[in-house]
Amino acid sequence: MEIKSLDGARRFSAGKMVKNKLFETPRFFLDVHCLEPGQSQEPHQHESSDKVYVVQHGRGRFQVGAEEKRLDAGQVVLAPAGVSHGVVNDGPERLVVLTFMAPHPRLSKAEATAASAAAGGARGGDDGRRERFQQLGRAYQQFAASFDRIWSVIARGEAGNLVAEALEDPAELDRAQRLRAELEAALHRLDEPPASP
Repeated sequence: MEIKSLDGARRFSAGKMVKNKLFETPRFFLDVHCLEPGQSQEPHQHESSDKVYVVQHGRGRFQVGAEEKRLDAGQVVLAPAGVSHGVVNDGPERLVVLTFMAPHPRLSKAEATAASAAAGGARGGDDGRRERFQQLGRAYQQFAASFDRIWSVIARGEAGNLVAEALEDPAELDRAQRLRAELEAALHRLDEPPASP
């Protein structure tokens, strides 16, 4: 079981807001955001990820979409995917905010890129290119599933057992290596210029 101290994750900087990672898996992350008076997190949005802010200490002004509210310690606010959000510490004391996000934005970006590439190929009317984008999307999904399994071992703090686990199930290791090769081949084909009619 992995246990961390919230107090130990509180670190501040005079220059800007500090994001301190507590937990991270391929599917979500939990950070502690530490803001000195006057510091802020500029409004931004995540197209495919929801974010939850939990005010742990202090008070701040939170913006979600067109709304802005001052929140105190113990209050929680949701910033849904695709909605602009940010925070300002406009109070006299330090602000500490737990920040949850799921799905993990890295995973969301990769999925969005694959979907966008597939849609772009379809709009161009090039069936061969569209098929290559679809192959890439399928290979990515399979590779991501294997990668999730490896990450779960790391997240449980069992990275030292990773080799032993792979040796117990060599088929999983072979599958990950085969999927990586397929993904690299698909990426290489995407770099090739379209065939002339």
